[in-house]
Amino acid sequence: MSEQVEQGHEAISARDMTSEEIQAEIARVDQELAKPVNDSFASASLEPSQGRVPRANSGETLAREAQAARRDLIRQYESLDSDERYTDEHRASRAWEAYDKAKGTIESKASAAREKLLESAEDLERSSIPFPGGQSLRTDDVQLLALSQGERSRIVERLSYEHPSIARMKAAGKNVPTSSEDRPASVLREEYARGLDIGGPQGGAICRAVIGLAEDRGMNVDDIVDEHRREWQGDYLQNAQQARIQARSVYSRVPLPSTPRPGGAKSLEESRAGKRRTPFGAIKKASSGPTFPKRKKRPSWK
Repeated sequence: MSEQVEQGHEAISARDMTSEEIQAEIARVDQELAKPVNDSFASASLEPSQGRVPRANSGETLAREAQAARRDLIRQYESLDSDERYTDEHRASRAWEAYDKAKGTIESKASAAREKLLESAEDLERSSIPFPGGQSLRTDDVQLLALSQGERSRIVERLSYEHPSIARMKAAGKNVPTSSEDRPASVLREEYARGLDIGGPQGGAICRAVIGLAEDRGMNVDDIVDEHRREWQGDYLQNAQQARIQARSVYSRVPLPSTPRPGGAKSLEESRAGKRRTPFGAIKKASSGPTFPKRKKRPSWK
């Protein structure tokens, strides 16, 4: 259940933010940091057979620390810009020193937060899948894997089975109504329910085979297992979705100082420092009056 995470945030120069925008950004981060750490990932209790509750608190903590570092960096920029004791050159030098010091911390904590949150999401998704007591979706036991492979082969054979009378009708070019009970999803739902009823190693093997077949065929696993979920398993699935949303919303770009780096930029990103930009980091286009279609220039030989 891997997923690519969006990281497309442009860097923002402090000069390109008005004082109101800077204060709003600081207030937003302060508000985020003031919220209590979300313990919803650990609030539901697991049955003994399901093991330990997956936690995403470490990912949330790293995201908060990255936010706090961004806020502190913006505050340093604001403090330097308003300090009249220093020359412009000294303020620029101090601002870039603060940028260099904070950049690695912000980016590393944001990256680690995404990774932790996605790991927690995967753990929560696995825990949300109903399974027979004492069994689990993932196993390294060779005997259980062999048993699961045998059940998979049996289910594949069932999915591909076609009644002789149906085959004759198809060979004759006749229309054959497809019963909903014969559809692959219906067969897999029936087999999954059977595995839960049987329980034990055999039931676990059936359930593992069903999940594997559904994933290989691009089917929605939730559509197969959802009717068997208990309330706490549904909570795990919802928490997994929240963890993925949090991972996508982690902001990793480091705000740039309001002036170019003394001595020249070290990177393409730094060369943008000091340019007029929107609060979201996009470089503003130069304003111009209304445009008119250009008239073709008359050739000189006419």
